[in-house]
This record gives sequence, structure tokens and C-alpha cells, in this order.
Amino acid sequence: MAIPGFETLMLPLLQIAGDGEEHLIADAREKLASQFKLTEEERRQLQPCGYAKLFDNRVNFARFFLKNAGLLEAVSWGRFRISQAGLDLLREKPVAIDQNFLLRYPKFQEFKKRPGGPAEAPGSSESATLDEAFVFPLEKFLEEFLVSNWDKTAFGKSLALYTEDDEPATQYDTDVGTIDILARDRKTRDWVVIELKKGKSSDAVVGQLLRYMGWVKKHKAADGEDVRGIIVTSTPDDKIKYAMLVAQGISFYTYKVSFDLVEERPA
Repeated sequence: MAIPGFETLMLPLLQIAGDGEEHLIADAREKLASQFKLTEEERRQLQPCGYAKLFDNRVNFARFFLKNAGLLEAVSWGRFRISQAGLDLLREKPVAIDQNFLLRYPKFQEFKKRPGGPAEAPGSSESATLDEAFVFPLEKFLEEFLVSNWDKTAFGKSLALYTEDDEPATQYDTDVGTIDILARDRKTRDWVVIELKKGKSSDAVVGQLLRYMGWVKKHKAADGEDVRGIIVTSTPDDKIKYAMLVAQGISFYTYKVSFDLVEERPA
């Protein structure tokens, strides 16, 4: 059968968590793959970017939306459980969950309004993942672009993506927020927190980065391991540059996007 879209996966994923226990996202993927009778070939199918597995990515997006509606809670990286709101919803015995359905929850309404949050639902192409449905210029998938092309970026030579359970630590959940990308210095093994500005104010992104750096220092770094931070945005920002004068260990990068059109001739 066709690989189910992330909206199709929302209700089954919530039902898996319906026992109230903590669940590994990796285990949930296996259960969902079995439920939808996916073949090994379908499980291995990659996204167009060639980096992430298509089905795994769609399960991740299903969890992402349920979490931002307040129906699932992040316990730690790769672990989640159902919230009281999620349990209440399951008692209603819904037949399906999609983005329009989630709009009944104020938390999801706020999420949709946030800078960098999804402005529109994917529409009738429900099987599309968000990277197929939204555009890069709005910075919604700058993170995926960086991760997918890591070795080709300025970061790839000196930094390695931190992994847990063989997955890169992107959207890494902590008890003080969600880190966009977590990496390690290839030589020193120092920790590097990468935060994408994505419409946040300069003050917000600097404060957020420092908070995440502090969390990593306390909970991940061993003795002698330092923590650095990187901010990535589309345009230069003097406010961030001033903060860098006194905030030690922070670097600031801007990105540029370009493409060429190549005319094809008739055969």
C-alpha cells in the first residue's frame, strides 16, 4: 500500500500512546509500519533530499503536530507520552485527526500563528510531508536543508551532528525548550547548540540560545567539555552582533540561497 501521510498517522500514533506510558518514537514507527503493512522497501524509501526515510519523517511530523496541539508531551529526546487532553480526545473516539481538526485546540491555533510555524495546511495532498508542501524561503525547512546537506555546509568540516538511537538530534526536546540542532566538535568533542532565528526577535533568539547552552552544559557535557552556540538567520542583525560582544561562545551565520535555470533543448 502507499506510504500513509502524516495526517493519516496522527490518530494511530495517539492511540499507541493511549495506555498512558512513555513510548520511544522508534518503537512507535515499528508499530505503525506493521499496522499499515508497509514493506521493507517502503520502510527504506528516502525523501527526495536523500537523507531521511520518508515514513519515519511522516511519523515525526505526526508527533510534532500532536505535540503542538497539546495532545502529546515530550518526555526526553525520542520519548513521548499522551497528555490529559489526548486522553480526553480518545474517549471521544474520533475517526481521524488532521490539521483542521486540531484547530479546536487553542495551543495549536497559537502554534499556527507563530513566526516560522506552518501558515497553511498542505491541503488535498495529505500524503505530502511538510518539506514537500512548504517553501524554503520562509525558513520553515532551513533546518532540514542544513541537516540534509551537512557535509557541504560551513559546519560540516568541523562539526558532527549529535545522534541518539542513530538519529540526528534535530528538534531535540529538553525541559527548557526544543533545540533546533545539536552537534559536537569533531576534534575537541565540545557541544554546539545551533538555533535558527526563523522569525524570532533578536533578543528572543539570543536568550533562547543561552538557555539551551546552559541546559547542555548541565545535562550533557562531561568535565572539560565546553558548550558553544550558533545562530543562523537570513540577514545580518546588529542586535545579535552586540550580544556577541559579551556573550561568550556564540557565533552568528547568515545564509544565502541561489539557483540557476537551465534551458533544455528538444531531443
